[in-house]
Amino acid sequence: MRIDEAVARAAADGMPALAITDLANVFGMVKFYKAARAAGVKPIIGCDVWITNESERDKPHRLLLLTQSRAGYLRLSELLTRAWLENQHRGRAELMKSWFAEGTDGLIALSGATQGDVGAALLQDPVRAEQLAADWSRLFPGRYYLELQRAGAPHAEAYVEAAVRLAGSCSLPVVATHPVQFLRSSSPICPRRSPTPSRSRAAATSPSSWGNRGCRFSQLRRACHARNFFAGRPKTGLSGGSLRITEAERTKSGRRSTRLDSKSSCEPSSRWDSPATS
Repeated sequence: MRIDEAVARAAADGMPALAITDLANVFGMVKFYKAARAAGVKPIIGCDVWITNESERDKPHRLLLLTQSRAGYLRLSELLTRAWLENQHRGRAELMKSWFAEGTDGLIALSGATQGDVGAALLQDPVRAEQLAADWSRLFPGRYYLELQRAGAPHAEAYVEAAVRLAGSCSLPVVATHPVQFLRSSSPICPRRSPTPSRSRAAATSPSSWGNRGCRFSQLRRACHARNFFAGRPKTGLSGGSLRITEAERTKSGRRSTRLDSKSSCEPSSRWDSPATS
């Protein structure tokens, strides 16, 4: 999916903000920032990062970092540079969790949904998941969010239920995101068979892991359609989480979360995939 197409679609849907977070780099940042500002969409700058899993080095965890200030962007740049220079494994630039103890000012962290360490532990060992969430919350005081996704991945529903319970027991905020690889499910480059995962956030829930549903669930959805995925959870504060994150950004690129709190209506339109086919 091209940056200019993603921004144009977000603007057409009335989204006030959009995040594009490449995996382990910010190469698309300048192009995205200029395109979003020109379209009247608030650009949210960040990065999807690998976190070293010291117990299973070949199975790193994921974390999403968003910048809320110039200091946050500089800190993100330092972390990425250090990962590429000091901590590569099988071609992946991985961050060590211990590095965050040296400072996280200006950064917001999202848990990585089922691909984060909290998500990985949640369905196996809830006590361990609670400990991990508490650790991250201390590293990012008031800036750590449990990330919820309903993007067709295996065990997604069980994870959402468990994550909401964890948020309640630990008094942590939650935010709903949607991983995006394609502009629409009918995209000519949308693979119909198991592909090699792209180097994007959406690769974590790529079609290679759960069959031909990949295109259907990894397209850029209208905000109202995304909200409908969580319509049965009025008490989780999902839109409030998105709003708090957006309002905290002062400068805000694989391709990433759509906003859930757009004010646009959800009237049928030939420009969009309908809920029945999306």
